[in-house]
Amino acid sequence: MSLSRNDHQLAVRVERRSRPTPMLSKYSLWGGRRQSRQGDTYTDLYGTRAFVAMLLITILNVLDAFFTLVYLQRGGSEANPIADWLIQLGPATFIFCKTFIMGGALAILCLHKNFSRARFGVLLGASLYVLLTVYHLILFFRLDVGQLL
Repeated sequence: MSLSRNDHQLAVRVERRSRPTPMLSKYSLWGGRRQSRQGDTYTDLYGTRAFVAMLLITILNVLDAFFTLVYLQRGGSEANPIADWLIQLGPATFIFCKTFIMGGALAILCLHKNFSRARFGVLLGASLYVLLTVYHLILFFRLDVGQLL
């Protein structure tokens, strides 16, 4: 008994789905496995929740860089020695490196979005950035009020 072309394509498709999806594959950008029924596995497409979480962290990262530079212009100092070194190289270098490093970290977390530790990392990162942004806003408005008096 020989398989027809359609039967053979169906068999190949079933076989591909029976193997775990690799972290990076030819389907990573153009689709494939959209969700996993198991916990810690990779998928090829990423949902709205992952996109919103990554976008939130990216926006908060940019706000952190902006408020840091504003604070430094008003006479403040940077507590992070690596960030301080990058700022000494120039504001553009600081923003580029901060954005590039955070983008790489977010890409790794996005690839591992179905893993509980990665989900915890996204939640922790977003929470810390929210707290940092609140701190920046307090400093920003406190300095503004102090300068008005």
